[in-house]
Amino acid sequence: MSAQEDGRVTGVVRSGTTPLDDAVLTLTDGAGTQVGRVARTPEGHFGFDDVAPGRYVLIVHHSGHRPRALTVRVAAGHATPSLSVVLEPIAGVRGVVRDPDTGSPVAAATVVALDAGGDVVATTISDPDGTYRLGGVDAAITIVVAAPGADPVARGIDRDAGLDGSDQVVDLPVRTRGALAGTVSGDGPVAGLGLVLLDGTGRPVAATSTGADGGYRFDAVPAGTYTLRSDAHAAVASVAVGPHEEPQDLVLS
Repeated sequence: MSAQEDGRVTGVVRSGTTPLDDAVLTLTDGAGTQVGRVARTPEGHFGFDDVAPGRYVLIVHHSGHRPRALTVRVAAGHATPSLSVVLEPIAGVRGVVRDPDTGSPVAAATVVALDAGGDVVATTISDPDGTYRLGGVDAAITIVVAAPGADPVARGIDRDAGLDGSDQVVDLPVRTRGALAGTVSGDGPVAGLGLVLLDGTGRPVAATSTGADGGYRFDAVPAGTYTLRSDAHAAVASVAVGPHEEPQDLVLS
């Protein structure tokens, strides 16, 4: 059969009214043999050229959506009427990444969903207000969240069958950690001075000593408000620790 007798299959892939740029389409013949594949759909548009006349199955995939299969008939020398393929989004998991101690949202946290086999099925980054959404998740998964200055957290999630296609809301608690550093000085740098960091209940959580330059540093401190106390002097300071390094200098009288 000559190329002039071949036909063409064209169309647009959408989610609702939104074109999908990275849908994957596979065209198979009646025997199930692949005769064409498209892996990019700019503004949702796709096309298969030089398709022999006959009946085909078009399979359309897109991450976060349910796949579709439809029958396509190709006539000799003609393009099929442009196809409008609408994919149904798969419900996902959404929520807020938040520090349970401070109540503050955690931005820029990486949230990953893994299936029962340990394969990554979805990933996203939390927004400045801590919100996140993992699309295309409709089965039991493990969610792992990792944030700057925090230990990673893993949580198993069973998809709630009663949600009827809606997103499942799962808030993720992440205890952020930061660093507290500074110098202690009097008439000059104070070296070898013991410092203790106390939590809100007065319990010591960390201790260190100043260096030759009067400098000190506490690493991996959970976010919160603390009291910084000197062992040998009456110097006491209230300090706040967040997910970043906080400078706090002490001047001894």
